[in-house]
Amino acid sequence: MSRQRYKLAKYVVFLRQEEHGIVGLGSNQQVVKDLTFWETLVDVSMAFINDASFDEIYTHEPLARDERFSEALTFLIDNRFLVPHHDLDEEGRYSRSHLYYQSLGGDPQTVSESLHTSSISIIGCGGIGNHISAMLACSGVGDIHLVDGDVIELSNLTRQILFSESDIGKKKTDVLATELRRRNKTVRVNVIDRMIQDKADLDALPGRDLFVVSADSFALLPLINQYCLEAGVPYLSVGYMNDISVYGPFVIPGETGCLNCGVLRLGIGQGYCERLNVKLQTLNRRFKSATFPPVNAAAAALASSDVLKYLGKIGSLASKDKRIGLHDSSMVIETQDFSANPECELCAHLH
Repeated sequence: MSRQRYKLAKYVVFLRQEEHGIVGLGSNQQVVKDLTFWETLVDVSMAFINDASFDEIYTHEPLARDERFSEALTFLIDNRFLVPHHDLDEEGRYSRSHLYYQSLGGDPQTVSESLHTSSISIIGCGGIGNHISAMLACSGVGDIHLVDGDVIELSNLTRQILFSESDIGKKKTDVLATELRRRNKTVRVNVIDRMIQDKADLDALPGRDLFVVSADSFALLPLINQYCLEAGVPYLSVGYMNDISVYGPFVIPGETGCLNCGVLRLGIGQGYCERLNVKLQTLNRRFKSATFPPVNAAAAALASSDVLKYLGKIGSLASKDKRIGLHDSSMVIETQDFSANPECELCAHLH
């Protein structure tokens, strides 16, 4: 361990307030009430502005004789303020992402390699598909398969940000693929011009590390849920309910619950007579979601975080076993339980 070279992470700041010190930013910010110890942390961090090994510090730095030096080192390493040194291009394409991976405790090269070798299918290339595919392509996800059979319409342009007026009437997948390649020529983008209607359509999808599902169909999600459970393909559902940005559940067959687990808990579709069901189907067939571009974009951004963490094998997934809704007007976050349900006839045998 003493030969391992460490460096002060670029994402760390030090602040002094009246009666305490602060190290770090964000959810990992640490408040240090002992100002003497905080000053020791500052001094130790100064020694690691350039990469150094513990052997070098113990040999050449007078501060190593400070009785709290070892305590300060442990504090800085445990909180990922001192990180193993990597010989990375600090101005490269993914350099800022590398800092984020380090802040989560990951090895930047390992995470990037996992992303570059991943292959996913994005089912639905509308507003959410636009946003998610752009974030994944710009993050270096290796193979992106765009799945949609629709064409671009004028009403799409408020939220489907990679399309322009000159694209109206063109295939969504074709235009989106061109735009993604323009943003990152190293990403391999494949176009699958079809609407998903049955199991055979899903069998044809090559990107099987993950399905990202954003499609305007109530019937599609149960089909994908059952298919993915049987085929062992993880998937994430992303969408919106008028003013609520929605993502989840993130379903990993054999590890999490599934869509049906949550539906059973919520009691959706239960207790209706056939006559009422016919009326409800008639009413709901005319449904068209009220779409607000920021709500659409928020759902895509939140979901992309979980997608990148899953593919990069880093951090925890916020939507694992949960459906999460962010209310636009109040910023209230609502969650629904989609964890494994022993009464689920679709996935109980997988646990």
